[in-house]
Amino acid sequence: MNTEEGLKQFVEQMKLKLDTNQKKKGDSWVTCDVKFLEEKLRGEITEYYEEEGSMKSAQELVDIANVCMMLYHRHFDIWAKQAGEKLFAGKKTR
Repeated sequence: MNTEEGLKQFVEQMKLKLDTNQKKKGDSWVTCDVKFLEEKLRGEITEYYEEEGSMKSAQELVDIANVCMMLYHRHFDIWAKQAGEKLFAGKKTR
């Protein structure tokens, strides 16, 4: 397996898990508190180590990746907002 194939397979697993959870929770990660997602990441990492060596540990890695994606986008939104505020500081807006 090469990197591209490995990434494609991993992303497919991420999407499968996200699709399953979206039916239950929707896009709640978009509006929940970032601290909640950070705690979720810690919990998923703990679960990974608890399942180490089992097939479930592979699924925990997918969960970790999904939470990382959520945190990445939430932090990006925060940084973009802060950058926009700095960009428009001192300028009058309508």
